Amino acid sequence: PRAPRGSSRASSRVASTGGISGTVTDNTSKALLGICVTAEESGGSGFGASSSASDGTYSMTGLVAGSYYVLFNAGCGSVSANWLQQWWQDASSQSSATLVTVTAGQTTASINAAMQPGGTVSGTVKDNTGAALQGICVGVGLVTGGSGEGFASSGSDGTYSVTGLAPGSYNVMFSAGCGSTPNWITQWWENASSQGSATPISVTVGKTVSGIDASMQPGGTIAGTVKSSTGSALAGLCVDVNPLPGTSGGGYAASASDGTYSVGGLPAGSYTVEFTPGCGSASQNWLDQWWKNASSSSTATPVVVATGKTVSGINASLQPGGIITGTVK
Repeated sequence: PRAPRGSSRASSRVASTGGISGTVTDNTSKALLGICVTAEESGGSGFGASSSASDGTYSMTGLVAGSYYVLFNAGCGSVSANWLQQWWQDASSQSSATLVTVTAGQTTASINAAMQPGGTVSGTVKDNTGAALQGICVGVGLVTGGSGEGFASSGSDGTYSVTGLAPGSYNVMFSAGCGSTPNWITQWWENASSQGSATPISVTVGKTVSGIDASMQPGGTIAGTVKSSTGSALAGLCVDVNPLPGTSGGGYAASASDGTYSVGGLPAGSYTVEFTPGCGSASQNWLDQWWKNASSSSTATPVVVATGKTVSGINASLQPGGIITGTVK
């Protein structure tokens, strides 16, 4: 009998691609559900994705023939997120991974992974009165740089937990911006104002480093209004607050529709304030200006900020720039 129309083309497509399969377990050889498995062709566009089933097995098909990097990481329904990502074969980075060869019409089997538990950093974030702070961003990064990093935000009780960390020495940064009010000074553990003065934390496989707490200090604020030389409110003007030597921190904002702005979370110290177009302003034709009515940072009047205080009235009246026009042929 005649074969169904198109069947030869379909079988040809199947024969021109291959697959990868294997099993994912934990470090005790127990099957792991919900581990993401991706395959990316080295030097090509081939790509595949799958996730491990309840018995730990996975399979991906439709891969063009070639050499692939295979990555395993938590996040596809796994009960715990605290597993270190790894490349085949037991590699901590893509550069050290063993490539998997895919052959047309065949499945490359036994591309297995034994996932290793990550380390955890946890603690509590409070304000300067001892009350729990929600919505503080907590960033954890390797002191020497690299791919070891994690992120969390503090809950309603101020607690946080960053999991899935590779062994190493880490710095921990606390900053506003994950749902909290913005006026908290960024700090590194332990009570440090900069990453260079932070106390490193040693993380080991499968262990939790607890008690990495923070007591956030309220920052100072600089506020004002930006107008044109004719007195009209200017929206979308960039306001950059830059620290003078001896002061850490800084910040920026864009003026609102009524011309007002506010930059908070500033450590105590002295700052210059610059006003420039480019943050959504209707026109770019405004001359840069520093407070107070200065044409350069060197002639700017410093603004002195105290902890938890607002310095208001740092206003600007921007002058329109000149225009040169012509035609290029």
